[in-house]
Amino acid sequence: MGSITPAALQPGDIVLYHGTSLLAWLIRTLDGTEVNHASIYLKTGGRLDDQLAESLARGPQFNCRATSFATNEYLDVRRLPGNLPMDPVVQEAVR
Repeated sequence: MGSITPAALQPGDIVLYHGTSLLAWLIRTLDGTEVNHASIYLKTGGRLDDQLAESLARGPQFNCRATSFATNEYLDVRRLPGNLPMDPVVQEAVR
């Protein structure tokens, strides 16, 4: 895992997943990467407080950390360098 832990997530952070399912393994095998899924952390407050936006087989979803992280061997969190405002990115993900 990178230097940013899931507990230190900030809005706009990208979470990369290494899942345990057969589909996750197939995706990694075909892509040749260590990750099979990604989401963006929102933490917008209100109905989406502490949520991640994900694109899943059933379409775009908003999930809490526990649900989103549940079936993965490990996670990696990426953040853009510098203190760029991520509000426009988060607002677009919520739409």
